[in-house]
Amino acid sequence: MWRPISVFTLYLISAVLLVTCSQSSGQIEDGHRAPTITVTAPSKQGTEADRSFTITWTDSDPDSDALITIYYDTDDSGNDGMVITSGISEDDDADSFIWDCASVPEGNYYIFASIEDGDNPPVFDYSDVALSISHGPRILPEAIDGWMPVGLSGGGGMFSPSISSADPNLMMINCDMS
Repeated sequence: MWRPISVFTLYLISAVLLVTCSQSSGQIEDGHRAPTITVTAPSKQGTEADRSFTITWTDSDPDSDALITIYYDTDDSGNDGMVITSGISEDDDADSFIWDCASVPEGNYYIFASIEDGDNPPVFDYSDVALSISHGPRILPEAIDGWMPVGLSGGGGMFSPSISSADPNLMMINCDMS
């Protein structure tokens, strides 16, 4: 037998459906959606860097301006790496950061990012592949200890080699023509 449904029953059914829909759409109790982030570079196996590398990602947080932190890590799990940079606005359209990795020890590193909006737990994402940092050969100051100024025959200039203190890959040659 068919019975009419009360207004209270309809309200209760609507409330259950609303809560169910909210939970399945990634919302939390106060209605804020969780942000998302995906590291997009490095993306190819065997990608190498020496002095710098451009890290890229995609992000989204439609209901607030979340903050992004970029890290490097020796593995692709645990969210326990070293901070590269932090405080990047999710609303910044660049979605990239040029990492100065010149002082990072050689090795293979995964890049990962976190995004935090203050309303939801942080969201993390690791790069699919590791970035290989290789600095190549460097001229060490000890290697030139035996060098001395030399001149051209016939009284030409005196040449003195030295290593730049700011960049050990840069050798300078001073020429004294006096």
